Amino acid sequence: MPLGSFSSLVSQATQLTAVAVPKAVGIIGDDVAVNAKQLLNLPPGRNFPALVKVMKGSLLNKAVLIPAATLISFAAPWAILPMLAVGGAFLTAEAMEQLRGKGHGHGGHGGHAHGENHVETEKEKIAGALKVDAILSMEITVLTLSVVAGAPILTQLAVMAATGAALTGVLYGVIGGIINLEAAGKWLAKREGDKPLAKISRGIGKALGKAMPKLVKGISVVGTAALFLVGGELLLMGIPGGTALLAAAVAHVPALPLIQPVAEHLIMGAVGLAASFATYPIMEKLEGPLERLGAFFTRTREKLFGKKTPANDNAPAIPEQAPVAPALANMPDVKADMNAAAAPRADVANTPAPAPVPAPKPPKIAP
Repeated sequence: MPLGSFSSLVSQATQLTAVAVPKAVGIIGDDVAVNAKQLLNLPPGRNFPALVKVMKGSLLNKAVLIPAATLISFAAPWAILPMLAVGGAFLTAEAMEQLRGKGHGHGGHGGHAHGENHVETEKEKIAGALKVDAILSMEITVLTLSVVAGAPILTQLAVMAATGAALTGVLYGVIGGIINLEAAGKWLAKREGDKPLAKISRGIGKALGKAMPKLVKGISVVGTAALFLVGGELLLMGIPGGTALLAAAVAHVPALPLIQPVAEHLIMGAVGLAASFATYPIMEKLEGPLERLGAFFTRTREKLFGKKTPANDNAPAIPEQAPVAPALANMPDVKADMNAAAAPRADVANTPAPAPVPAPKPPKIAP
């Protein structure tokens, strides 16, 4: 590629990214509540590692979705809107599942798993967060695709990649701050000293500790409501005429700065809630086949790349022992026998030592 063409590509991609990022930031407010809900109540000390895994998975989702969306936009542009509708249906079913108390991540504050359940709890929460992230990443990708429509394919890929990476950093940066508020509060509450700053820090830490149960419950409620809202939005985007219907409904609301956006969100949430009564039974019936399909892909991946056992970060490494030949298995362990013979016996160690016998005096010799 000539230097002039490359410079033109970078310039055009930069300009379109500057348009796409602010437009996409407007829709991740609901995504923050949704994904923060998925990562609440993790086992102690696992907030940051789990967040890093979800960020990596989110970038992988976008790495798959961006080329796929670009290809579909050229080969079958009519398929993008139905895909959004399917994604919205999945989110509304997930919201209804959590509303009925069957979804992952529900429960009160402090409901951490113990013992061996740590790893399973973390895996389930990461899997749930990545499932929701895949739908939200598709929404961001399609929104960005609408901004770069008509641009050269390399420009489209560059803008969608830059926008996706920027939004992933913003989204999970905010979520990381939310899910680590409890740890921050404990750290601040332990500050020592009589200086005003130390006293203020302790006061903030204690306030965070008292507010965390209510904050966790609030995020859980808002996250479930946001699932209905985002699901309804995607359904309206994916159904022909849905966006026009939403605009016509909002047009009857007084044109005030806050009234119309609130009314728009209420309508999208109502659509998501109404759709969930139809989508939830369907997704419930498809749960078994989808789990079997996932298990099939897992087995295929293990056959191709080898089985990867998740390591427990807190467990000490156990060295592998070399296999013992069958012919040597029954031979006596000479080293163990020597160690046993050299070790002091318990009965002897507990017996008091006998008193020393005085040596006999030599006989006197007469002169």
